[in-house]
This record gives sequence, C-alpha cells and structure tokens, in this order.
Amino acid sequence: MRILGPNLVRNFRAPADCNLKMMCDVSATRLNTLQALYPDVAAETNFEHMLNGVGLDALAVATSVKLHFPMAKAALSAGKHVLIEKPMAASAAQCEELIEIARKNGVVLMSPLEKIRIFDARVERPPHYDTFAEFQYAYHYGDVLSPFLKHKKPLEAECFHFLEFIRESRRPLTCGVRGVELVKILEAFSASLKLLGRAVPLFPSERTLSAQTQTHRRATGADDVLKVRSKRFPAVSSQPRR
Repeated sequence: MRILGPNLVRNFRAPADCNLKMMCDVSATRLNTLQALYPDVAAETNFEHMLNGVGLDALAVATSVKLHFPMAKAALSAGKHVLIEKPMAASAAQCEELIEIARKNGVVLMSPLEKIRIFDARVERPPHYDTFAEFQYAYHYGDVLSPFLKHKKPLEAECFHFLEFIRESRRPLTCGVRGVELVKILEAFSASLKLLGRAVPLFPSERTLSAQTQTHRRATGADDVLKVRSKRFPAVSSQPRR
C-alpha cells in the first residue's frame, strides 16, 4: 500500500453508505499503524484472502504499477468492482484485458485521470487593427495553466464517484478506456525516447483497436473525444522545442 493507500482508507470510511471492511498491506508495520488509527477495520497481509470468503463488493488498488494488472485482474475475475490508481497498468495491452474482463463480468473498472492543465504555445494576430501596436503579434510562450474548477478534494471526489457508479450501475467518467488512453500516451513517449525524439503516432487508427474497445468508446462518448484529439495532436515527440 503506497502513501495513497491510507488516504483511500480515510476517504472510504467517510460516506455513510460505505462499509470499509478490510485493508491490505504486505508490511505488518504499516498495517499496525493503520489499525491504530482505524481499529474497526480488519487488517490483512494476504491479498488473495480478500477475494475469497470476506464478502467484499469492491476494492481499491494503490500499490506499485507492476502489481496493478495481476491484482486488478484477480479482483475483476472474482466479480469485484475495482478502482485502480493511475496508471491503470504497465501496458496498454494489460489495460485492454482488464477492460474486457470488467465488461464480461458487469463490474465497474475505474482509473482516475491527471489534474487538467492546458499547454498554450501559439502566435495570435488580431483580425483587425487601427494602430501599429494592435498590429503586433501576441506571443504565447508555452505557459502551463491550471483552469479554475470548483474546489473539491480530488481523492474525496474520486472515492465518492466510484461508489456512486457502483450504486447506480453506471459507467464511470474515468472508466477503463480513459485509463488505457493515459497508458498509450506514456508508451508513445517511451517509444519516442528510444527513437531519439522521433514523432510517434499517439492515437492509432480504428483498424488497430480491438472490437471491444471500439464499442466501449462509442458507448461512453470517448470515441468522439479521441477523434478531436487525434486531429489536434496526431503524434508525440520527446524532443524539446527550439
């Protein structure tokens, strides 16, 4: 359980309609610390025991990325709803497999996204001007902006929505498809680095996507979003701008 784990415990204990039954960690020291804070929550060092005989409906995975896939796969295969911290898995292929397991078993698979930021680097020219000053180009030097959003603790909102989608049997906004998008971006950056900064296609053509992912994307509206993105950002390059 990484540092995010204790925060998940705290946030899942808050809703009145959520009964947090168990927390799991391979470290007995960390578990003892958590049990001192939450004595009413059972502690377990064996992840497999959580999937059998405990009666859990859902669980959250917050551990090393290399363990996201095997733990989430085991939980989804056991019919549990799963929240996985980002990135969802170590590869897009693993993400696709988790999406398919969740679809077959009719359970919620959710992976949160990054905080919204806008990269703005362009030159603007006014359409009309009366003076030389108005004629000047407006340069934007690539500042990273965080647009104003209604203030709410991200992890609190994440846990609330996970429970909401389970109760209402709805597909999360940050569903598995969104998670695989993030992993594909990370894979594209890694591939670009290996090619010494050469541009790498970011969003593949429809022919390269599995039938299940295409159907899932159209059902969630992600298909239209990706088409817009692919027109604006057709490739990723790790080379710095000059």
